[in-house]
Amino acid sequence: VAAGPGVTHLAVGDRVFGQAAGCLGTAVVGEAAALAVMPPGLTYVESATLPTAFLTAFECLDRVCAGAGAAGANPAAPPTLLIHAAAGGLGLAACQVGSLAGAALLATAGSPAKRAVVRTQPGAVGVFSSRDTAFVDALVGLRLGGGGGPAPPALPTLVLNSLTSPGMVAASLATLGSRGHFVEVAKRAIWSPARAAQERPDVAYDVV
Repeated sequence: VAAGPGVTHLAVGDRVFGQAAGCLGTAVVGEAAALAVMPPGLTYVESATLPTAFLTAFECLDRVCAGAGAAGANPAAPPTLLIHAAAGGLGLAACQVGSLAGAALLATAGSPAKRAVVRTQPGAVGVFSSRDTAFVDALVGLRLGGGGGPAPPALPTLVLNSLTSPGMVAASLATLGSRGHFVEVAKRAIWSPARAAQERPDVAYDVV
């Protein structure tokens, strides 16, 4: 309904989406840099689902994906990501962000139908159940070429975790390559940095 001085990419009457404090209210004033014109064909409901999921995905994958792909990462050594709960909003956003960075995607999801959706994501080379820790053995088999599909190029560079079942964090840490990153987005059963360092002192551990 109004645009401040110097704002050139938005105009009064535009359908916009983005991120702003208080955006559940009837009206909100937001930073122009955090708002964009809605792409044609998207509804307001659809657009409302995108900013938080994708901004979180970019924040979580920044260390691996910054400089990747067109920005100049070594194409011979693309990142390998393990994304848990990959059929959810954040999971699918992370798959797309990782794919844009040229990453090989390993993922878990809770049901056969959800795993089928994740397998359609570009770059997906292995999709496993998130209900137990069997994905660890499956990853070993996949890396040895016994999975019946393309083998990922390396141990995971980054694990994006939201699973809280017993044993999931330890199992996921065990899959990481040396100097990798474990990024935690769960809201409970979160390990302390000290505990993670005891388990894997050779990797970085972050809670987002």
